[in-house]
Amino acid sequence: MSLFNNFTANRATTSTSAVELNSEIRCETLLWSGELFDATSVGSIINGAANGRNNLSLGFDGTTSEPNGSQAVLSSTDTVPFSCTALKSGLSEGYHYVTLLGLVNSGTGTWYGDVDSRRTCIRARGTVIMISVPYGCGLLVFGNSIASGANPSAGGGYTNRVNNWIGGALDNKAVGGTGVRSITEQGNLYLPYGSRSKLVIWDGPLNDIRAGAADALACIAPPMNAFLSSAFMGGGRGASHS
Repeated sequence: MSLFNNFTANRATTSTSAVELNSEIRCETLLWSGELFDATSVGSIINGAANGRNNLSLGFDGTTSEPNGSQAVLSSTDTVPFSCTALKSGLSEGYHYVTLLGLVNSGTGTWYGDVDSRRTCIRARGTVIMISVPYGCGLLVFGNSIASGANPSAGGGYTNRVNNWIGGALDNKAVGGTGVRSITEQGNLYLPYGSRSKLVIWDGPLNDIRAGAADALACIAPPMNAFLSSAFMGGGRGASHS
């Protein structure tokens, strides 16, 4: 997830305490619980007073300044670039925004937004959620691109590389280990109930996709649908199955 916003005109303040310079620069997002919100602001500033000082920082969901702000003491004609950054943790799941805060010790502080070469902006992003996998837990492999009778851990294949990273045994429930060609049926037959002690990997029909060219979507759709169905079925399966 990536966000970007900027001022569309010069924004000024005479406040000696931190205020939001203008709400148009907010970067708004929805976060999952546990995600980090990372933001950086760059631009140019000026203060009309001799030895005037502009302070700036980023604020999340209000006007509380984050650490790692920036300040500059200026003459009445100086224009200087600035940058500041912040990484916010501990936010609740749901809506949040980051904005640019500013204050001065005297004079009028101006943050430029009139032309691209000095326009003030914020770039923000939410982090990818990291999943902790215990070393040595092993790998549970499903897929229909591993030919019948083939070993998914042979050579430098994808499943072999992942298994080397995490350690432990490789349990081949793909077509190569079971003869069951449908990923949906593999999941129905072999996906564990409840909690899973091994990392689960689904290996799609990559060779078919390469060969299919313009017809690749037809190759991708069935295993992708099967993956989503199995991922959200919570390990359950019907009372009877073939």
